[in-house]
Amino acid sequence: MVKSYLWVLVLVVIMCGGFAAGFSLMQTPMYQAGTKVLVEQDYVQPGTGGLDNTLQGLQNLTYTMVETAKTSAVAEEVAQRLDVPVSAETIQQHLQADNIEKTSYFELRYEDPDPVMAQLIANTTSEVVAERATELAPGGEINSVHATVEQEATLPDDPVSPATERNIGVGLALGLILGFGLVFLLAYLDKSWRSLGEVEEVSGTPNLAAIPTFKAQRT
Repeated sequence: MVKSYLWVLVLVVIMCGGFAAGFSLMQTPMYQAGTKVLVEQDYVQPGTGGLDNTLQGLQNLTYTMVETAKTSAVAEEVAQRLDVPVSAETIQQHLQADNIEKTSYFELRYEDPDPVMAQLIANTTSEVVAERATELAPGGEINSVHATVEQEATLPDDPVSPATERNIGVGLALGLILGFGLVFLLAYLDKSWRSLGEVEEVSGTPNLAAIPTFKAQRT
């Protein structure tokens, strides 16, 4: 069955793989730069309020700083500091912020078609957010809370999207699934007889003779 409709299977696989490749090539490459920020607190006497030097308190503050990084106020300040042709709305849209579980670290990542711009905005955003650590901590400066950019963003070499190889692989796999489905459908709908065995099965009588295919000689 597959042999009879092999051309259908190959055609569908090629079409799906080609569509995935074309779709990937049409996308604008995006580069991602990331920073890592550590939230710390200098020692204070227990019971004076605020975070009381607990890791849990710092982790809670880290969650707050992650959400602060996603705000329009931070995006606007970054845009003003850099004075680049990138709007605050664009910065806010392409910025990602996540805390690192069980630590007082959080990560900031920024994607941009220009790798230099991605690095610049990621570093500037982390600086802006780190400067707000004391303001966000309970009790203000009395708790000596501060944030440090432990890992600055480096210039990304390769784009993170589109994932051309992955997309082509998915396209080929989908093509195989669709191709086999179409082959089975065509075979089910095909009522023609392709062998002597099928003729005997349908007719219910044995085959007595067969005329082979031949070409007549011209005289």
